[in-house]
Amino acid sequence: MAFDTLSVRLLGRFGLLDGPAALAVPAGTERVLALLAVRGSSIGRSRVAGMLWPDVSERRARACLRSALLRLPAAARPAVRVAP
Repeated sequence: MAFDTLSVRLLGRFGLLDGPAALAVPAGTERVLALLAVRGSSIGRSRVAGMLWPDVSERRARACLRSALLRLPAAARPAVRVAP
């Protein structure tokens, strides 16, 4: 799988596609990928966590983000650059 074969479908039902094949993505991870796809540029972890999980503590939101990133399908990992 090459990074340039990935696409994200945001309108209608969410989809992460590797060429013609749909990849299974957990709901929390869908939210992260959708935000990153729409944003189109880098964004800090705390900001992502706060935007996607605004009703919980910062510590809990960051834990949710970590969990979502760990559940990212292996084929999609090269497309998401994660810095500490």
